[in-house]
Amino acid sequence: MKQHEILGQWLRERYINFDYKLLSENYQKEEVLIFSSPSQRTIFSTAIMIKGLYPKSTIKPIFKTNDSIKMKNDDTPPIVNFKLQEEIPEIPFIVADPAYDVIFHAGKCKLNQNSNNTINDLLIKVKIYNYSEIEVRNAVDDIRSKWKEPFINKKDDEIYDFKFLKKLNAFIRFTEYHYNNKYFNLKESTNDVLKKVQMEKWYSNLLLNSQGLKLKASSMMNKMLEYMNIFSNRSNDNKANQLKYVLYSGHDENIIVFTSLLIKTDILRNMMNDVNLYNDFLLPQFASCFILEMHHDDETGKRFIRIIYNGLSIRSGFKDEIVYNHKLDGIEYQIFSKFIQNIIDPEYKNLKCSISEDDD
Repeated sequence: MKQHEILGQWLRERYINFDYKLLSENYQKEEVLIFSSPSQRTIFSTAIMIKGLYPKSTIKPIFKTNDSIKMKNDDTPPIVNFKLQEEIPEIPFIVADPAYDVIFHAGKCKLNQNSNNTINDLLIKVKIYNYSEIEVRNAVDDIRSKWKEPFINKKDDEIYDFKFLKKLNAFIRFTEYHYNNKYFNLKESTNDVLKKVQMEKWYSNLLLNSQGLKLKASSMMNKMLEYMNIFSNRSNDNKANQLKYVLYSGHDENIIVFTSLLIKTDILRNMMNDVNLYNDFLLPQFASCFILEMHHDDETGKRFIRIIYNGLSIRSGFKDEIVYNHKLDGIEYQIFSKFIQNIIDPEYKNLKCSISEDDD
């Protein structure tokens, strides 16, 4: 939560205080739209990020769940004769309906009611790493020497099974992240194996630009294109009290799908083989974010897109369809919008979804 508050402060510095002064000092409902995945942690992340972006505010989530979640309307503490002396702006954000979430959880949706397979099931998996038996054994032995509980009453053939290592990684990765590798004090070689396991989980079914991947991304891409068209069609002298900023608070998988669509597959593979790049790009940390900025070039009259990941502009490595204009220091809007249009599969509108928080 602290990371997201600081992210909000960074966005405030960039878009309110210093760099672009795009947004008003205080929240204006015409300027900003904010959406969140229905998962509990993304709702919290969204709320605390807003506190960083607009510190003098209260936050009001709007749940798309047919009023199944009742919110307390009066948040004044039970202090006798207490009354706020000034009105605090209330900032709403929209929480996706878990019964039909084609933006944040499209991979868990199905093509039709009778299908047994989700979109994730339709994605073709590719092998990324070849794990040697000794590599897996050494990693498991290192983990067992420092963390006894998961190994109680388990036989060797079970604990040295690669599936068990994947289960261990699901807990270890986040613990090691928070404790900067000082909780278990695992060997560097063990951490390298676990990073590979995590990337295998994330990317093995995303490296092929299949129709399944397009279906998984279509709803988010369509929304992105919709808002980009709004911004692009706006005249420079008519910006007052209009939408200027749209934010989506989702999951690591949403960031990874976007990465897989943007960056050349061979570059992603090369990065996976470079241990020094594991945490820079392919393993998004908590509070990671992609930013797409639309700029206007006064000299040529062209609009163009800048893509920023965790504060750094991405200028190379894009798929061939995305031509980076170094003079503009960005991607011409027409080129980028055409790239997005080619991703969108209209069939996503017919997906059947039923997402619960337990699925996440």
